[in-house]
Amino acid sequence: MKLSLMDVYPDDYQVTVVRAAGVAGEERLETVPLYELDRLDWIDHLTTVYVPPVQDAQLTWRDPFAAVEIVETLRGPDGCPWDRKQTHESLRKYVIEEAYEVAAAIDERDPDHLAEELGDLLLQVLLHAQIASEVGDFDVRDVFARLSEKLVRRHPHVFGEGTAQSVDEVNAIWERVKEEEHAKQESRQSTLAAVSFAGPALMVAQAVQTAAAKVGFDWTKLEDVWGKIKEEMNELEIELVRDRRRDAAVAEELGDLLFACVNVARFLQLDAETLLAEATRKFIHRFQYVERRVAEGNESWAEISPETLDSYWNEAKITLPREN
Repeated sequence: MKLSLMDVYPDDYQVTVVRAAGVAGEERLETVPLYELDRLDWIDHLTTVYVPPVQDAQLTWRDPFAAVEIVETLRGPDGCPWDRKQTHESLRKYVIEEAYEVAAAIDERDPDHLAEELGDLLLQVLLHAQIASEVGDFDVRDVFARLSEKLVRRHPHVFGEGTAQSVDEVNAIWERVKEEEHAKQESRQSTLAAVSFAGPALMVAQAVQTAAAKVGFDWTKLEDVWGKIKEEMNELEIELVRDRRRDAAVAEELGDLLFACVNVARFLQLDAETLLAEATRKFIHRFQYVERRVAEGNESWAEISPETLDSYWNEAKITLPREN
């Protein structure tokens, strides 16, 4: 019991030990710091431990649900204007930022800094859970429940009848379980099914483009790609002039061009990472539309003409909702 209480209360928190309460001649009371609780040699089956109410809220901060309540207060009517204004979308970039800062703290091998950065990352989880709970989507307990369910499901060698004696066997089990999960989620196998859409937007965009190129959905020569870049740059310049904003510089190599695009986003006070993620999702939806059209026509990716693919792509641009 002492160890359980010390998970929440400070080691020197004062508690009162009562033996034979109300029994004349037998009653005994002694107040001791929590860490000495198991050092009393007169404890028996008639003993009770009284833990007084906490007067300083800070003493409860080791309880995970104290942070949950703090976030709820921040989002409440009398809370912080910044926290109350946030949405899932506005917080998206902070989740990525905090994850990178956790990784940096790991590289520094500084336990105190790592604990602090893990707390910042956990704050993002709690904020998203609170926002979702306010509209009835889910709450933090649902997050915990889904995590526990997934951990148990993906470790049958620990919680089930399976066995695994090596890391390789564990990895094999993990991959098999994930494949079973994906099979249930996907009724049709997409060319992009093997691509992980979780990660930095630049990495995801490159992986998506590479997968699409493997089935021939790609430019035939560099000049065509450069023409598309210039086309997009011209369209952006028109919008910039219309909005009386400054133009962006163009660099010699792809990395410099990406940097210039980020610079344009910065001048427009937009988040480049979010913009690229949205553009990648739009490509995914349109490419999967093209895949459906190819399948409907019983056509082969190896034999289909570029003109036909282009027509399917234009159909997707017209047919799909603008947000896709």
